[in-house]
Amino acid sequence: MANKLDGFNFEQRHGKARVRVARVWRNKSDNIHSMVEWNVSISLLSDCVNSYVRDDNSDIVATDTMKNTVYVKAKECSEQLSAENFAILLARHFTSFYKQVTTAIVKIVEKPWERVHVNGQPHEHGFKLGSEKHTAEVIVQKSGVLKLTSGIEGLSVLKTTKSGFEGFVRDQYTALPETRERMLATEVTALWRQTPLLYLVTGKYSYESVSSIPRNPLYFTERYLDVKKSLANTFFGPPKEGVYSASVQSTLFQMAKAVLNRFPDISSIQLKMPNIHFLPVNISSKENTIVKVELQFNDDVFLPTDEPHGSIEASLSRFCVDPSKVVKVVRAADVEFFDPIKLIRQSHAFVLPSRGEEWGRLLLGAMSMSLPVISTNWSGAAEYLTEENSYPLPVDRKSEGMVGPYKGHLWAEPSIPKLQLLMRNVIVNVEEANMRGRRAREDMIRSFSPRTVADILIHFYAVMNPGFMQPGSFSGFSVSKPNRPISFSFHEDQTRSLAPKVLSQEQYSILPSEESSLPHNLTNHSPSMLSINHQYLSLSNLILTSPNNASPLSPLNTTYPCLSQNPPSPVQDRMASRTFILLLGLLSFIIVANTVSSLPSSSGGIRLGVIRKPSADVPVFREAPAFRNGDSCGPQRLHIVMTLDANYLRGTMAAIFSILQHSTCPENMEFHFLWARFDREVFSSIKSTFPSLNYKFYRFDSNRVRGKISKSIRQSLDQPLNYARIYLADIIPSYVKRVIYLDSDLVVVDDIAKLWEVDLENRVLAAPEYCHANFTYYFSNLFWLDPALAKTFQGRRPCYFNTGVMVVDLKKWRQGRLTQKVEEWMTVQKQKRIYHLGSLPPFLLVLAGNIKGVDHRWNQHGLGGDNMEGKCRSLHPGPISLLHWSGKGKPWLRLDSRKPCIVDHLWAPYDLYRSSMHALEE
Repeated sequence: MANKLDGFNFEQRHGKARVRVARVWRNKSDNIHSMVEWNVSISLLSDCVNSYVRDDNSDIVATDTMKNTVYVKAKECSEQLSAENFAILLARHFTSFYKQVTTAIVKIVEKPWERVHVNGQPHEHGFKLGSEKHTAEVIVQKSGVLKLTSGIEGLSVLKTTKSGFEGFVRDQYTALPETRERMLATEVTALWRQTPLLYLVTGKYSYESVSSIPRNPLYFTERYLDVKKSLANTFFGPPKEGVYSASVQSTLFQMAKAVLNRFPDISSIQLKMPNIHFLPVNISSKENTIVKVELQFNDDVFLPTDEPHGSIEASLSRFCVDPSKVVKVVRAADVEFFDPIKLIRQSHAFVLPSRGEEWGRLLLGAMSMSLPVISTNWSGAAEYLTEENSYPLPVDRKSEGMVGPYKGHLWAEPSIPKLQLLMRNVIVNVEEANMRGRRAREDMIRSFSPRTVADILIHFYAVMNPGFMQPGSFSGFSVSKPNRPISFSFHEDQTRSLAPKVLSQEQYSILPSEESSLPHNLTNHSPSMLSINHQYLSLSNLILTSPNNASPLSPLNTTYPCLSQNPPSPVQDRMASRTFILLLGLLSFIIVANTVSSLPSSSGGIRLGVIRKPSADVPVFREAPAFRNGDSCGPQRLHIVMTLDANYLRGTMAAIFSILQHSTCPENMEFHFLWARFDREVFSSIKSTFPSLNYKFYRFDSNRVRGKISKSIRQSLDQPLNYARIYLADIIPSYVKRVIYLDSDLVVVDDIAKLWEVDLENRVLAAPEYCHANFTYYFSNLFWLDPALAKTFQGRRPCYFNTGVMVVDLKKWRQGRLTQKVEEWMTVQKQKRIYHLGSLPPFLLVLAGNIKGVDHRWNQHGLGGDNMEGKCRSLHPGPISLLHWSGKGKPWLRLDSRKPCIVDHLWAPYDLYRSSMHALEE
């Protein structure tokens, strides 16, 4: 701290250096030990000037106290954490526990103890000392502001070729010859600044506070390993051909750039790479009597030397963003004076960190114009914001409104740290942001297009006037509105029927257009509450008219270009700027269904159609019979894991029923159901249909895969619950060592205990393998054309296996950190698009060629047809124990549509669904 003393500037700090501490964590569930050894240095900036000038030590924190604090805090850490997290923990303690301490600086050097592998298996408690060291330095102020730097020391790398040095300055002092062939060796020291948050306003890269650090206690350790891998891979290049280095400087720059390109939360990196020389030895036997036989030295014998050595160091950092070029700040009260379409068209992204104040109009407009959107995931916006079409901003907490009509209601307080991170992500990952913007436009067209709006409106009037539904009476109509738009909202009444409520009590009239003739009883009708069935009529053309203009403005499908099927033209943009707010005044209160089945067009020119709203009621199932154990059954439990989703509940019920019916010991079954969206009626259905079933429910947090899922060839493959199988080892209790994971679109026609008893032979996973399948099909050309990626399966004989039927050793899965490995490939996919099939390819990348093969009878897969059309397929030859309708087509849907495939009749006997026809018969 700087102080003025006796006319001088005085700065001081004190601390404790080289505090060595080791910490061991013993996991009792699997007996796996983890350990770290840290060398900790602490420096405190505090108000203790009196100790220097007045012999008063009352404000000094003794350095011995600092040492003891390190040991106590290490003991208090009940789970393994990174060096960065421990440094932050210490710094937070010193700045909060001692009022005189204003800033704490903690530096940690981690000794590289690495787990040993014996016979290819990680040892439970054995470690060996590695080489390079992980470093971390944190500076924490009393206010909570944090600066964090991570690093590597002693990363020694060498390549024996693919290096040269030529074209440098030559003068009378130069003796070094030019070369295109030499050894290159260096010891890398790297420091990088961690910056998950970006201060767009100030242009500074830093954390806002210690509260914004990632919750994963090993996040920074994993990032350290990733950065180290990136540096090494860039230095060496592909395994076969390598990469040429024109100089240490050139290689240093490429290594630094690779890190910044791959990790958007790193703002700068500094590299120091001394040139460790290997000088060629060339001893001529003609000139040296020591060598009796003439030898030819061909750059294969060298003299290693590091003194003197070249000293090369540089830093690379991102440009600070000019806020005036990125962010347009507008007061809420002034929005009406702006042309909203013009404003959106000039922006890179639309950011709306609202608290629930009904800003949906601009939000929908931005999404319909393919703009990346960041908005609070709260209130009405939560209905259409997804991880695929936007950047939903989570809510930190709720506060009570204190002003105006909001008094007594709850405000949503959006997460400011997360907002800054998302804004940073949009700026850095432009392609991903644009992709979400394009997906947003697709969703808006599907859900809020003029056609859908017309369907909703015409249904309002059709319910009020039954004669309005008669075909052939007219071909179109226009709506004359009062001084402000009529707004509609939807609510669910006690009978669970969807009903609209007209919020405006002003009258409106329906006027015939030039080509229309409407019944007279549709004029000047003012409803208050309407009851809606789950059907809507569709109108071919809807025209809006202004209050003071009897003639139509324009057809709706050209008035607002954001929702037309084709990209907007400049002419359409100018037209849209006049009607944007008007149309959104209607859209912001509409909830619609997505599935349309057309009826034949009438002779009068109106196209009638039906849009079915999915019923809010969960299907009713018949109670299954109770199944009891046979005499030979022992106490062994068989653990079966399935996901639970309302859309696939009918398939899940059939699967459970088939398992129990064919099991010798059905009472030994214990089912583990994973759910992502709470639905009490779904849970009740399980209990009422299978009263004797042993089961447990587990919540799968969809946030674990948010931001990791890439759009695949079929939307159902992109659902977060489809990725829950990756996290079984984290969700299922530790007492469960082995599970069978099953999809919901299958039936078992054999005793599943036979699959349970398969010998894994020290493998993590068992499943039927299909080595005849074209394995290259599961990955994109980008994957196979990248030499580094294409080497992924080197040393393995990879075969396709279906992840819908798996026997998994959860203990070995945890030991191998396979969840993290699968997630790493999902991260690569977000960057390079290396596959197209949802959660399957990352499984193959990690495990293909390393699983225990099981007889094909345990997965007659593909009965749902291909992923695009779901065409019928026949059974594969051979015995059958399990039928699996993987693919687009599902048997219950095809049976209900009266267009079943032959194999669907094999599923039907296990269907417990009680249809409405069954209910009437009973």
